[in-house]
Formats: sequence, C-alpha cells, structure tokens
Amino acid sequence: MSHFLKQVTHFVILLLWVGPYDTQAQMNTYRSRDFEEKGVTEYLGHYGFGEIYYWTSANHERIRMEVQAMDSSTRMYHRVNFPNSRLAYEFFASQAGIHCEHPDGRKQLFKPIPRTYVSQGFEKAGLIEYIQVNHNLTFSYFTSLNPNKKIPLKQISGSYGKPQQVSFPKEDKVYELQVLEDGHGHISCKHPDGRLQIFDFYHWDGVLK
Repeated sequence: MSHFLKQVTHFVILLLWVGPYDTQAQMNTYRSRDFEEKGVTEYLGHYGFGEIYYWTSANHERIRMEVQAMDSSTRMYHRVNFPNSRLAYEFFASQAGIHCEHPDGRKQLFKPIPRTYVSQGFEKAGLIEYIQVNHNLTFSYFTSLNPNKKIPLKQISGSYGKPQQVSFPKEDKVYELQVLEDGHGHISCKHPDGRLQIFDFYHWDGVLK
C-alpha cells in the first residue's frame, strides 16, 4: 500500500473511531446485536478521547469502562476492562466499525450508528425532519412520516465541515448545509427560497431498533 493510501485509510478509521466533530462532546455510538443473547443489543459509546461506555437494550445504565492501554498515535483504545474486573477486552477500529476481542478469544463487531439531527414543525406542524450524517461523511434525509425511507442527498460542492451545496435526487433545487461548531451540535440548512432551518443534535435514548 502506498504512503498516501495508508494516510487516507488511517484518516477514515480515525474519523470512524473518534467521530467527525468530537470537539462538541457528543457521544459516538456503536452497536452489536444478538451476540451475547438473542434479542439484546449491546452499545459502545464515547465522548472525546477519555471516556468510553457500555450498555445494552436490556439495561440502559451506562457503565464507564476503564482504559488500560491506548495507542498514542491514533488515540484508539486498545485494551479496556469493566470496573472491578481485571479481564481485558482488546479493541481496534476499521471501516466496518469497532472490533472487540473478548478475554475468552471470541470476536465481536460493533457497527457505527450514524449521527442524526432533528428539526420539528418547520415545514408544517407535527412534521419532524431528520438529517443523518453517514460515516462516509455524506448526508441522508428522512421524516417522521416515513422514518425507514432515508433519502441520500447529492453533494454538488463543498466539503464536510464547510458549507455544502446538496440537492435531492432528480431535483434541481439546491440547499446549503453546514455543521455548526458551536459546542451544541447543530446543522444549518439554507433553503433555495432563503429560509434558514436549524437541525439540533438528536439525543436518542439508546434503544434503537
């Protein structure tokens, strides 16, 4: 692999593990379904570089893991344990998610949950709109009327972290999206008619289906 490709791969994995806007102290979350018990989803979440949590769909209490070792160059957690336990779990990140090797040798994959932003009642009363930031740094749109229909937005110009011009598939209208680094987690959306819409970071309760 060329030096350039190694750098690109390292950057993508670092974004996957740390998250594109970790300075906003939002939790980057990963999940694994049916590994320990059928019907139970396990979650990993972390804030910044110093806190990592574990919880499940059966027990919502978030347990802060203890970090035994961390790679100083990538800031990825390599070895963690539960409080009051010396059993170590090995972590490493890839484009697929967070890989966890258990003390007994079993291997588990936690897949990333895309960050989601929400706006209520902007277009009409009762309608909730969502913008999802995918882990390849693209955007998708969906609403409360059809939450399972996620529409990928076409990027016309700009780059992540700066104003981006996007459009819906097969439409000419151009919207300008920007992730705001204001410490609270917002996306601004400038409509073709000049209206400004703000999407707030969606703090979900950890029980995603």
